[in-house]
Amino acid sequence: MIMYCDRVRRARPLLGTLVEISLAGRGECELHAAANDAFGVIARIHELMSVHSANSDLYRVNNAPAGDKVPVHALTWRVLELAADISRASNGVFDVTVGAAMMLRGDLPRMANTVPDEHASFRDIELLPGNYVRLRRALAIDLGGIAKGYAVDQAVRILREHGVPAGCVNAGGDLRAFGSEAQTVYVRDPLEPAIARAEVELRDCALATSASYANCQGFNAAGVVLDPRANIGVGVGRSASVRVASCAVADALAKCVLLLGQTSAPLLRRYQADAFVIEDAMPVVIGADLNATAPDDAGLVDSASFDTGSIGTDSINIGSIKAARQAPPARNDTNRLDQALANCQSDIMRANPTGALL
Repeated sequence: MIMYCDRVRRARPLLGTLVEISLAGRGECELHAAANDAFGVIARIHELMSVHSANSDLYRVNNAPAGDKVPVHALTWRVLELAADISRASNGVFDVTVGAAMMLRGDLPRMANTVPDEHASFRDIELLPGNYVRLRRALAIDLGGIAKGYAVDQAVRILREHGVPAGCVNAGGDLRAFGSEAQTVYVRDPLEPAIARAEVELRDCALATSASYANCQGFNAAGVVLDPRANIGVGVGRSASVRVASCAVADALAKCVLLLGQTSAPLLRRYQADAFVIEDAMPVVIGADLNATAPDDAGLVDSASFDTGSIGTDSINIGSIKAARQAPPARNDTNRLDQALANCQSDIMRANPTGALL
């Protein structure tokens, strides 16, 4: 096993969550420089794909009249291209035009200039040469189900270009490990988020989880997963985790597995992915290659051992969990975030953990 003499851990509030970059190699200054550039590309993706910023590509596309060609950044175009591929492969189970339903629910701000067509779908998004986007109907794109994973992939690309030999990028539970070091990841019970119900080892691959969590033990259920086929939210008590090479693919497929369960197996095979669902406190594997097991002693997350991999996340780094005989005291998100930042070399002093999602 290769031993690295220098390690760096950094965290910043981006993408509506806390993004942590953990690196191992030789040369602390070089690792910090690589982390800076990786955070830079994540911040750029946040700026381009936020539905909340009037300066973002997504805002301009959503508010453009149907039929107009809108120029977008190459990063935005590529995310939309990948989203379209997964939408076709899943027959619309993954659909980024779910934004309209989320606006009606009050989960996203309404568009300034247009009213979305209730019959619009991913098929109404045209991707044109030269990084142009054209909408056949008025609709609302929300990239919250794929952009976070894509940002992780781009950060890993930057880190590798810098020659970083090993590390992990974790954006609120959408994470990707690279290099020779394996990362052991624990996944929360969606009904009892302080308890780890599954353990997965990652090596040169990504893991993403989608879930609706119960509000309990100081954990606030964040975000919503909508079924675009009926525009209704997924009930609490179930989670789906996907392991595959690309974090963007894992991010999107996790929503599909959450909605399709065992019938998602052909879709997973298409992307060479595997998955498991946690329901009724049991992990059920979809895909024979995934070694997802219940921990030897399914442990409660100890509030004294939180690190940035566990704040607002679905997938938890090994350092975040240890067995406990009693539940930890309830803590609000701000306190847990402050604890996390005290335990790693953070780029911030304080942050709002309930910041707007992409």
